[in-house]
Amino acid sequence: MNDHFDKELDFFSIGVIDAHTYISERLKNAVEANGLMGWVFTPTTKLVVE
Repeated sequence: MNDHFDKELDFFSIGVIDAHTYISERLKNAVEANGLMGWVFTPTTKLVVE
């Protein structure tokens, strides 16, 4: 990530670098709190946003 990355994004993909879609902990918690079904969350250790 660089200084131009919007750290407030809740849903994003990196594109050319990898094909995964990432969500924020905030969005994950909202999905779970509202009982939305059909989502599978897998934690990543490869992505660090500071």
